[in-house]
Amino acid sequence: MMKMSLKFLSIGLAVFVAGCDTTSNSLHEDEVIVESYLISGEELPEVRLSLSTSIDAIYNATALGIRDATVSISLLTASGAVESEFGFVHNPARPGIYEPVAGHVILPERTYALAATVPGHGIVTAQTIVPGQFNIERLSANTVQYQGPLQFEQDVTESVYPNRQSVFVFTLEALDPNIADLTPLYLDAIYEISSGEEFDPDSLDASELEEFFLNASPPINEGNYVQNSDGTLTIALPWFAIAFYGESNVLTSAIDDSIFDFMRYQQVQQGGSTLSPGEIPNVLDHIEGGRGVFGSVARVSSVVNVTR
Repeated sequence: MMKMSLKFLSIGLAVFVAGCDTTSNSLHEDEVIVESYLISGEELPEVRLSLSTSIDAIYNATALGIRDATVSISLLTASGAVESEFGFVHNPARPGIYEPVAGHVILPERTYALAATVPGHGIVTAQTIVPGQFNIERLSANTVQYQGPLQFEQDVTESVYPNRQSVFVFTLEALDPNIADLTPLYLDAIYEISSGEEFDPDSLDASELEEFFLNASPPINEGNYVQNSDGTLTIALPWFAIAFYGESNVLTSAIDDSIFDFMRYQQVQQGGSTLSPGEIPNVLDHIEGGRGVFGSVARVSSVVNVTR
């Protein structure tokens, strides 16, 4: 299974790293930026801490990485008390990256709290409730024809989350991506080549593809899917998420409130609404004393082969 990087979030965190000021360097105040994602059933993740910079400055991860923080993640009881606390140490070879000292497997449906004491910036805190673990019961097929009558579907068990329905995100990792295997939607979007039009793949810039090797859907509420009589949920992979023909690793993730709020506000920030610039709200995060994302997911994985 591929390592969890959540590229669809990491790219969006640039909005935090750059800061909110769009007028002048002199108005910018450094903020602590947090990035860490807990995955149900997997080991504690690393924590990235950095400082924000002015919107018109060049972001340098090494220069802005925070090296002298004290970091911990705690497992909380139902009453909010600390059940277990796990320390982190800074990796000097990777400025701003803090790694867990001891092992711990993330528990589903439990609350975890982050605390980072940053000299000169105080204490940064955040909490996340890990979505309930779920499983794949059935697949509609292992091979589907692109935009054909049979869609790739998964029947999954319920993922529990407090006070709301589950929200899912699909992430597709193309296992052998190349220009010749781009689906028509992405071929036209990247290179402006319409479906059916002849082209020479060798004449195109392959570096343009890197952004789509790992491709994510927007958050989709479980209310959009079919509820089955056996209690499972039929989740269909949207065609627009498929960038390449051939085999792809399909990660289906149930996301927590922190990631859900970040992604839906990020969509608005990046032009996913009809709001004018003066009406666009700031990205909603759940970090106290800083900005960023401390979130969690539960996920399942399968492989689909998409033919022409």
